[in-house]
Amino acid sequence: MEKFYLRTLILSDDVKYASDVSKVLSLESGVLIVDLIRSDQIDLARKYLSNTDLLLCDLNTISLDIINELRASDIKTRLLLISDDSDLILDSIQYGISGFVNGRAKFYEILNAVSRIRLGEYILSTASIVKLL
Repeated sequence: MEKFYLRTLILSDDVKYASDVSKVLSLESGVLIVDLIRSDQIDLARKYLSNTDLLLCDLNTISLDIINELRASDIKTRLLLISDDSDLILDSIQYGISGFVNGRAKFYEILNAVSRIRLGEYILSTASIVKLL
């Protein structure tokens, strides 16, 4: 049986944070990191999207406008957003997100979210659900 890898592209202008998230996700045997991309590399991100299963975006450093731009060219790639601003949950739902994690979540929370998305689940943190209610 062939192993399924969740090909993941990380989008963040905080290079250290993106690198740390990448290292943690690499511990998950079903995750393959495609690349770490900054907002000034959007054209490169577009090229990767056709071979990417999950786009993990750090909204603490990337604007929703960039997400909108990427979504216009690709709607199949699953989208996990991380943000300190829980108000963004309402705006981000229109992009067909697979998950929203509040704040600079502990790495195990991000790993758990990615693992659950890999299984086809949708993830909203408790704080996000409270915000929606």
